[in-house]
Amino acid sequence: MYGSGTGLALCFALAFVTRGATLEGRVISEKGRPVDGLVVSISRSITDGLVANPIVYRARTDKDGGFSIEIGVPGNYVICGTALEEELLDSCRWPNATSLVRIDANQRKVQKTVTLQAGTTLRIRVDDPSQLMAASQRPPENVNLTVGVWSSAGRYYPASLVSQEPRALNFEILVPKNADLRIAVEGYGLKVLDDMNNALNPRNPNSNIHSRSNESDQVRRFKVVPQ
Repeated sequence: MYGSGTGLALCFALAFVTRGATLEGRVISEKGRPVDGLVVSISRSITDGLVANPIVYRARTDKDGGFSIEIGVPGNYVICGTALEEELLDSCRWPNATSLVRIDANQRKVQKTVTLQAGTTLRIRVDDPSQLMAASQRPPENVNLTVGVWSSAGRYYPASLVSQEPRALNFEILVPKNADLRIAVEGYGLKVLDDMNNALNPRNPNSNIHSRSNESDQVRRFKVVPQ
């Protein structure tokens, strides 16, 4: 038989599940400008360990960058959002302490401001003079190419293929400004060359860079050739 203390705790927990807590959030840029029309997702943080059947809450910011949503279970949460067209970094993919929020069982309203950090678009062009990866034909099964960057913390971020020409592939990825990164262009069944036509080491196919504040003004170039 449960003691009175256990019964009160159980009733308190059930009350939270029934009523929940209102998370009133606001998303702004580093310059303090509201980010409107942004879809944000709120999910349990891994600091609580793996959660069975986790619920992901979603909301859209208004003209003032604000949003409001009911959270049904107490715990640590992370607020994710990115504005690629404005070159604002994803608050979950890249380190951002302002994206974390704690909701306790005794809270009915929690206010949180998330500041999206400014990024810069890294453009990577891989020339393909032999048309090994030609869009007009399906690449052989023994040929593959992956492009991305490694952060100084050792985390890998894949780049997106944004366009493909008969003899070139163009990739882009939003990265932090003034950061030490390693561009990774890995080829399977082909050889990868840097912009000086030097072959990259297949065991360490990285090119160290320090991202500028205006990376989109230039293109980092590589080339793939037959082995």
